[in-house]
Amino acid sequence: MKFSHLCGAALVLLLAGCGDKPSGGGNVVDNEAVATGAAANAMLANALAPPDPNDPARLQALIAKAMPMVMSDSRDALYRNLRGGAAGAACGEVASKPIGRAAPVFRPFVINPDGIAVVAETPKLAFDDPNDFVADAWIRWCASPEELQKLAPQLHHAATDPGAMANVDAGAEPPVPDTPPPPPPARPAPAVKPPPASVESFFNSVQHSGH
Repeated sequence: MKFSHLCGAALVLLLAGCGDKPSGGGNVVDNEAVATGAAANAMLANALAPPDPNDPARLQALIAKAMPMVMSDSRDALYRNLRGGAAGAACGEVASKPIGRAAPVFRPFVINPDGIAVVAETPKLAFDDPNDFVADAWIRWCASPEELQKLAPQLHHAATDPGAMANVDAGAEPPVPDTPPPPPPARPAPAVKPPPASVESFFNSVQHSGH
């Protein structure tokens, strides 16, 4: 029902309750009209109230729409710690349905207000790693004031440590220098020592044997 229809209905009901008077001319309160007007006011107040961020139906609708884009088994997955985030985001943990008796491995996930979902690769977010974009999304949309207070040392370390801020891809090849390095210095050839005097060469031995 649109807002304009609700306002019109509430106004008509309130006017109807206030305008009807008994024929006797006394100021008798029409209880039915008052109750109807109160109900219309309640409907109007509910229409104007902001949606509950933790409404289970709303969270379920967000998950059903966004999670299949990042998890092929999202319909059979297990969810826990679901709650609403800032500006209509959804936060929680998800685990693929385990095989056999294996324990489920829950990982944090975030669905931002635009309905885009991201799922962490591990159960623990690396808040001190600038390359962990799921941790960044969690801080932006899901972290409570208490969480931010606890994470302040890690965030401060990540912001002040030059090594932590370097965007390094662990699988990337090292950069190739513009000029090749100079060749290593040539080693001198080892000196050949003459045989001892008591040992004759093969040629001299042959000559002696011919005499």
